Amino acid sequence: RNETFSVDFLNEICELCLDTKIGQICSTPWKSLIIKGIENKHRNLWDKLLGKYTVNVRHAANELNWQVEDLSLEGLALKKSIIREFDDEDVRTFGLSFAVQTRSKSEVFGSVVIKKRAIFGGILSVFDIYHTVDFNPNTRELVIFEKGINKAHVPEILQRLTKRFYAQNAKQELSMVKETQRKSLDLQPIKVHQCKTCFTIYDERFGDSVNEIAVGIKFMDLPSTYCCPICENDNSAFVEVDVERLLI
Repeated sequence: RNETFSVDFLNEICELCLDTKIGQICSTPWKSLIIKGIENKHRNLWDKLLGKYTVNVRHAANELNWQVEDLSLEGLALKKSIIREFDDEDVRTFGLSFAVQTRSKSEVFGSVVIKKRAIFGGILSVFDIYHTVDFNPNTRELVIFEKGINKAHVPEILQRLTKRFYAQNAKQELSMVKETQRKSLDLQPIKVHQCKTCFTIYDERFGDSVNEIAVGIKFMDLPSTYCCPICENDNSAFVEVDVERLLI
């Protein structure tokens, strides 16, 4: 909103673009960035990065992810006041849903629940803030985040809770990425044989239809008369290489 981006955020954007094979970042006259070509399988990585730096995309969905009790003017007023502060601070709320409960016997649903509680025999009231386990709105199990909050401090506490949510998501994503990288390192590289003259490849996974070599025949098991189907060099012209390090 203030038309500035931190250097750390821009560096991480560049790293993620490199990791996901994106070659362009476009800047606009409105001091925003456009990144094209994001694949669906990588959207989760971008969402976690935006969440880490609390950066919104498009217009905030603050008006769409709230539930307030029916005919509750107090709950509606609290929602509007929180949204105003979120809007002023440009708080990111993507992935969260909020619910306001001002009556003890009413039922509301959301990953974050704000409950009004009377104290001193009903003379005063405070608010308790809960979130569901793992911020899953489909579960009914609530975890207390802060109790006995003055109404004026509710938006501030909710901002702290949103930061916890995105930090938790980023940590989970990082552990998943590290596990994926570890598994990829454990995989054996695929070996093929390549002709040094014309760079033709013999891969046992595909065989050689020209020389009538069936799929699955290892290079060492090829007949001594085997030759390159392109330049007709004998099999001594082939060298073993990793698929990722082919000569071309």
